[in-house]
Parts: sequence; structure tokens; C-alpha cells
Amino acid sequence: MFLHVFKTYIKILFKTKSLVFWNMLFPIVLGTFFYIAFSSIYSSQGKKPVNVAVVIEDNSYEGKEENLPVIQMLRALTYEDDTRMIKETITKSDSAEQLLKEEKVTGIIYAHSLKDISLKVKKNGMYESMLTNLVSTYRNRADLTVAEYERNPAKFLADMMKGEIGQADYEASGNYVKVNSLDGENKDPYIVYFYNLIAMVCLLGSIAELEILGTLQANERETGKRIHVAPINKTFCELAVFVSVLIVQLLITVLGLVYFVFGLKVNFGGNTGMIFLTAMLGTLLGCSLGFFVFHIGRLKLKTKNVLLMWITLGGGFLAGLMMEDMKIVVEENMPVVNKINPAAVITDAFYSFNMFGVGSRYYRSIIYIVTLTAAFMVIGIVLAGRGKNYADL
Repeated sequence: MFLHVFKTYIKILFKTKSLVFWNMLFPIVLGTFFYIAFSSIYSSQGKKPVNVAVVIEDNSYEGKEENLPVIQMLRALTYEDDTRMIKETITKSDSAEQLLKEEKVTGIIYAHSLKDISLKVKKNGMYESMLTNLVSTYRNRADLTVAEYERNPAKFLADMMKGEIGQADYEASGNYVKVNSLDGENKDPYIVYFYNLIAMVCLLGSIAELEILGTLQANERETGKRIHVAPINKTFCELAVFVSVLIVQLLITVLGLVYFVFGLKVNFGGNTGMIFLTAMLGTLLGCSLGFFVFHIGRLKLKTKNVLLMWITLGGGFLAGLMMEDMKIVVEENMPVVNKINPAAVITDAFYSFNMFGVGSRYYRSIIYIVTLTAAFMVIGIVLAGRGKNYADL
């Protein structure tokens, strides 16, 4: 029975034109526009060093400014050809303000303390956005690292000595901040839009899952009425439909990635096989989300569809699909949202893999994906096992 339902719905899915358009053709068209719009910008402007003035307000680093972690970070950032991304000028506040006024620097970074820095810019633009992202990320990571050290200094230093934390600058005063090296193959700031686009493709599987599972619901479709009175296990049938949608959505995701990677030559960073594996795990998360939403409450199918659209598109917005810096803003103000937002979780896996390689941050993102997937599936199966009383719908 499982195989029969699976084959039947595979055929139905390939004949569903809306699925082919929205889940495959639309992302491909959008990705092509991204490529046309962003590739020329980065290739013509992206590899120029960004001039920045640095004002050090922490007197404890007077005469040894090069030991300040923010200076080390700025000097460590390079493009693929080893050209420096940032060219810093350490100066006083008045001189920095004058440099910014004359537009000789893009922005001013104020180092108030080891872990507290701020940015001042004169206008909005690509380089200003890059500096905003850089400063926000630094502040967030520095806060977390210093807090970890203060919570358990002995363990933290032990991990550092074992090499489990990475390169660091540790002062006798007890101040510590982690300095990550960027091992990513693609430092194009616009690559994040492609990460979010792939995340959107993965999550579109949730809508397809909901729509196709809806054909099994007796108060929504004629096929649902027939299945409802048939002597078969309804949960077993729903799982067969789930697998059929998952297989088709995996194929759509893979074809989309093939077009981006081998057609447009978009460099997602890192090993291509790992990029495909991450996207496939993201697709599994998207389909499990649709399975879960289908079984919650007594809402009409249209209402559940709207809910999924909000989760997919709203989550994409919060993850940076429409505005690159949005994910950083959310991370600073409501970090828990990025932990439960499927789009942000998938995007962070791609970003971590590109920027830091296969390491703790990437594995943490994969654990989030697997955990959310398992939670959605378990809850969905439990709710499916309870059945539906159609007299109350």
C-alpha cells in the first residue's frame, strides 16, 4: 500500500504545474536576477580595500594598539587574492571625524573597550553595509566569548590550550576575545542572498507538502473522502505522501543548485558536495515543517497555507533575503528567533561552511536543522495518530 500511494503521488506531483513554477522556475529566475545585479558590483568594486579610521578609547592598549583584537581582526580580513579588505588608520577622534567629513574614510570604528566597539558612517552603501555587518558580528561574538570566559575561566583556558577555541589574544588582566580567521572561499557580501534563496527553495517544500497532504483531508477534497472511508492506516498513507513530496522537492533543490553552481558559476564557498548535502538537509526541514503545520489544530487548509507563507517569506526576510543586515539585527535583539527560524538556520549553515569551513559553528547549524526536523516530524506523527473528527471541522 505504501509503495502504491507513493507512486501515485509522484505522478500527481510531476503534473502539478504550480509546483514546478513556484518551487523550481521562480527561484531560478530570481537567482538569475541576483547574479546579474550583484556579480558586476562585486567584481568591479568588491576587492578594493575599505579605508577605516579607528579611534582607540581603551587606555590600557596605549602604545600597543596592534594587540587590540579589533585591530588584529581588521588586519586579518583578506579577499581571495590576499588583498586586504580593510585598511585601518589609528587616530584621534577629531582627526577621524575630519577624515570622515572629507570622505577619505568610509567609517569610524570606536574601540571603547576590549569587547565594545561602535561604528559611525556618513552615508549608506555597499562598504558601509559591510562595516556594519562586521562590527555587529564582532560585538556579538566578543560578548559571548567574554561571558563564557567569566563563567568558567579554568575550563575556558584549558580548551584554549588544547586548541579547541582557536587563535586568541589573552591579556593578564583576564580580558579575552576570540579572533576567528575567515577561511571562506567567497567573501562576496552578496553571496548571502543566494544562501537565502536556497533556503527559500528548501522551505517551499513545506507549502507543497501541505497542499498535497490536503488531498487526504475529507472536508477539503473528494479524494480525502474516499481515503477516509477506505480500510487503510491514515498515518501510514500520509507518510507515503510525505516521502513522495520530499523526493520531488529534493530533485527540485538539486536541479536549482546545479544551475547556480555549474550554470551561473556561483561560488557558494567550500566543497560542492557539502553544499548539496546542506541543501538536502534544509529540504528535509522544509518538508517536515509542512507535515507539522498540516496536523496542527482545526484550521482550514487555506489558513494553514497563509501561516506557512508567513513562516517562509517572513522567515526569509528575517534571515536577510530582502535586506542583508536583517539577520544581524535579529541576532542582536532577539537571538532566539534565529535559532527557531528555519530560513535563518539553513542560511547560517551555508554561511558558517563558507566563512569558517567544517567546524563547530557549521556542526551547530546542522544540529539545529536536524533537531527542528525531528521535532516537526515527531509532533506531526503524534497528531496524525490521533485522527480527525470531521463532524467538528
